Amino acid sequence: MIKSKNYITIQGWMTTDLGLKGNSLIIYAIIYGFCQDGKSCYNGSLEYLQSWTNSTRQGVILALKNLVSSGMIIREDSKPNNKYYVSSYYVDDVKKVNTVSKESLPEIEEESKESLQNNIDNINNNIINKNIDKYSKEKDLNSKVALIIEYFNKVCGTRFRPTSAGAKKVIKARLNDGATLQDFYDVIDFKWKEWGEHPKVFSGGQLSVNYLRPSTLFGTKMEEYLQQAWLVQSSEGFEPKSADKLEERSNLEF
Repeated sequence: MIKSKNYITIQGWMTTDLGLKGNSLIIYAIIYGFCQDGKSCYNGSLEYLQSWTNSTRQGVILALKNLVSSGMIIREDSKPNNKYYVSSYYVDDVKKVNTVSKESLPEIEEESKESLQNNIDNINNNIINKNIDKYSKEKDLNSKVALIIEYFNKVCGTRFRPTSAGAKKVIKARLNDGATLQDFYDVIDFKWKEWGEHPKVFSGGQLSVNYLRPSTLFGTKMEEYLQQAWLVQSSEGFEPKSADKLEERSNLEF
């Protein structure tokens, strides 16, 4: 029976994602509460579920049967009470899967096994698709890093490597912020003209040419450098060198 200190938690995704309501929603929430570690199960009485749902014994049995048939929970026959497991659950708003192997539950109905396997297959496919998308995005970022570093070396006469962890970190950060390839080329051209063609001495005695490096040009001040480059282009009619090399770069393969 329910005690004054007992409680259940009904989370939004149980309604929005699973489409549960009424007795099924309450019963699922109760079972979920016992199974969040992926190992434990609910093996309480039907009377306990009746108390929470304020329903009849037959109403609770029907709700359990529907949850098992849908694959949301798994039933294992045992005495004195059957054991119920949640076949999937959410943690920190991210869907994560915890399943009980079919071999360890020989008493599960074939219909429930098939439903559970379909759920597992769908989740595995989602994981595979996410990994493919992540790989494609990473490959695209690495290709752009290689293009930017190659152009940097051509303009500035340097020999930075596209595999350098430091260079990759700052370039990817700006790409993720929305910077385009042309933005990088404009900053490189502008800073080479300002610091390379016409070197200046900074405070501390350092030559400006020594600061022609990815970590400086593409760090948090890149947006500021880009705005300066655009102002110079518009006021002085400065044409970036990168415009002459766009066709050449488009033929590169990575």
